Amino acid sequence: VIHYTMGGIAIDTDGRVLADMNGSVIPGLYAIGEASGGVHGDNRLAGNSLLECTVFGHHVGLSLPLRSQSPAPAVPKAS
Repeated sequence: VIHYTMGGIAIDTDGRVLADMNGSVIPGLYAIGEASGGVHGDNRLAGNSLLECTVFGHHVGLSLPLRSQSPAPAVPKAS
């Protein structure tokens, strides 16, 4: 059982995944919380992990581009 991981995926301040050390982002790919290491990097501060995921999740959610307002295509029903 993994209790807590401390990152590996580099992100910018909007949670966008960085493609390289120059700060280029991978379009449409976001990471937050344990996947990114958050604001604390490899030094986890006890008790901050859930709050960090909540705060960054909210921030990234607000920064995501809005999708088209048209309805999604119908999914065929299984026979």
